[in-house]
This record gives sequence, C-alpha cells and structure tokens, in this order.
Amino acid sequence: MDVDAVTAIIREAAEQEILPRFLHLKTEDVRTKAHGADFVTDADLGSERVLTERLSALLPGSLVVGEEAVYQDRAVLARLSEDAPVWVLDPLDGTGNFTQGSACFGVIVALVQGGRTRAGWLHDPLGQTTVVAEEGGGAWSGSTRLTASSKPQRHEMRVQTGPRLPEEFRTLLGAASWPKCAAHMYLSLVLDRAEVVVFRRLQPWDHAAGVLIHAEAGGVSGQILGGGPYVPIMSENGLLMTPDRETWELLAPFLERDFAAHVCGKAG
Repeated sequence: MDVDAVTAIIREAAEQEILPRFLHLKTEDVRTKAHGADFVTDADLGSERVLTERLSALLPGSLVVGEEAVYQDRAVLARLSEDAPVWVLDPLDGTGNFTQGSACFGVIVALVQGGRTRAGWLHDPLGQTTVVAEEGGGAWSGSTRLTASSKPQRHEMRVQTGPRLPEEFRTLLGAASWPKCAAHMYLSLVLDRAEVVVFRRLQPWDHAAGVLIHAEAGGVSGQILGGGPYVPIMSENGLLMTPDRETWELLAPFLERDFAAHVCGKAG
C-alpha cells in the first residue's frame, strides 16, 4: 500500500471539495439527515465522491463504505464482511461544526480487511496536518513518529467526550470538553492535547482509523461494554481511549455501569 499516495488523495479531496466551501455555504448546500442536528453538505458529498473514485482506482478490487453512501443504503455496510479490502470513509467529519464556521472538522479514511483495520488516516484540512498509521508500523505525522499523550496526575488529565458523563467519572477527572468531531478527538490523543477520550456510538467511519493510530502510538483502548477490543462495525458498546492499561482499568468500571444502564433503559 502506497501510504503517501492515499495521503495525497485525501489532501486533494479536501482542497477541491471542502476548503472552497468553508465559510461560503449557501442555504441550498446544507441539508438535514436523520434529525435536525445531523447535516450533510455539498462538501460531504463532493469529498466522498472524489475519495471513492480515487481510492478505488488506487487499489483495484477494493470496496468502499462511505458515511453518505450508507445513509442512502444501509446494505453498503455488508461490504465490511467481504474478503476484499474496504476503504471506510468519513468524507467530512464534524459537518455540524463546518456549517457553523468552526475550524474543528476533518477527513477520516481507514483501510479494513478481514475485520481488522490495516491502515488509517486523519486529516485536518485547515491545519494541513495528516496523521497516518499502518498496522505494526507506528503512527506518523510526516517524518515524526507519534506517541500517545503521556499520563499526568489523575486530576490533570485532559478529557474529551460527549455531553453526558456519569457524575462519578466527572468527580474523578474533572471537566471534559466536547469537540463534536471524532477526527480532532483522535488527533488530540496523539498530538498531546488529550489523554482520555470517551465515545458512545461507534460508527466505523468515525473510529476505525483513529483506534489504529492511537494503538500504534502506544495508547490503550477497549469497548466499555464487555471490555473487548474495538472492531470496525456499528455498535453502541462505547469506547474508552487512555494512555495506558492502568488508566483504562481505573476508569472503565465507572463508565460500564452508566453505559449498561443506558442500554437497558433503551431496551425497556
């Protein structure tokens, strides 16, 4: 796999389809999907189109699972269980931020085969930063090898998550920020901006690349419900990202109780 060629394609898609539309969206360029806060823009669609065409050509025989394609046809997800390599795309992560003029958005690409993420890319178009990892090859930003943020004192840990955290967890670690962009949350873990990140809803285009990159940087992660390793499928088991196993085992029980109650509540 030519990692640099993939990076070039991602950058070109962002420069062609995303950046020209930032701060220049028209009303007709923005539409809602499942609910009023779930947006899709011409930038999402254009970026996914370019990535799909270029990455498919780069790796003949590969398949594509893109966020917007799945929204149109859920059957696309079945490609993840086929034998062929699959490009998993979030063509514009943080679309809500993008529509509001916030710089917190990115592009996520993963190459998945056999239920494992083989390579991952996180790209910050405005910051012109791309972080890359191949399975077993470390995590890199250009020629710089990255390491997961080191473990400070517990009360000094920087935490990123969604708006809902159990009170015990907040008491243990303090306040948390919510960037509303998985790409930037994963970047934070390997660019010394956060030590702990918590996710609830797991969609493969949001997480496949970032989990691999974090692991290749030396970080530890696991599903909150069950404690198993992340797999690139749709799930609501939650995900806890930490700098080391000790921190994961300290924090996971607080989250597991809360997640289990939440899932049982939905089932009831």
